Amino acid sequence: MRPFASFWAFLGGLRYRFRFVRSSEIPFDRWADCSPPTDPKREIRVRQVLRGKAKMETVIHEALHAQTWSRSEEDVSRSARELAALLWKLGYREVQP
Repeated sequence: MRPFASFWAFLGGLRYRFRFVRSSEIPFDRWADCSPPTDPKREIRVRQVLRGKAKMETVIHEALHAQTWSRSEEDVSRSARELAALLWKLGYREVQP
């Protein structure tokens, strides 16, 4: 298994399992998904094929869903896009071991 393929994170005060998964584990019409805060097995899944800025934006997007479940998809998408662009301009990149 790749480093950081699975880990736990607190988002919105709740513990989520975060996993990078094969594309076949996520519905074909999305890059990632987040279970609702009411799910006792809270989980965020992100396609492991994502790289670069797209991966950063997707991770931020799903973390925002976990933190603020009631926000609209459009609002979450805009915030994730803006935050990813800011971090990218600041030079943040994934470091591979």
